[in-house]
Amino acid sequence: MDLMNQVCKPYLDKFVIVFIDHILTYSRSEKEYEEHLKLILEFPKKEELYAKFSKCIHVDPAKIESIKDSATPMTPTEIRQFLEGMENLVVYCNASHKGLGAVLMQKENVIAYASCLLKVHEEN
Repeated sequence: MDLMNQVCKPYLDKFVIVFIDHILTYSRSEKEYEEHLKLILEFPKKEELYAKFSKCIHVDPAKIESIKDSATPMTPTEIRQFLEGMENLVVYCNASHKGLGAVLMQKENVIAYASCLLKVHEEN
């Protein structure tokens, strides 16, 4: 994991999260995703690392659309209603001196993600 964090360092918390031997990319658009994917697929060559594509997870476009089309829950009641019936939810969090990131997953599928840069007074 330390190797993956070192190799991915320029992209961490910008559009990449590393989980042990998994690399999760996230983007705001399909075009941005293509750019991010090209960058991520180039660095293993330089480091002589290899991916096992049979282990790669593909995101279901219908799930992405349903998340994009749903209203964002704003109150604690709306959040509880949103989460009703969901099982096996896992939240992965990451913090550095520069920012915060989190990914909500269910059964190894990304449900939502968020990240933000810290302001100078927040870094302290």
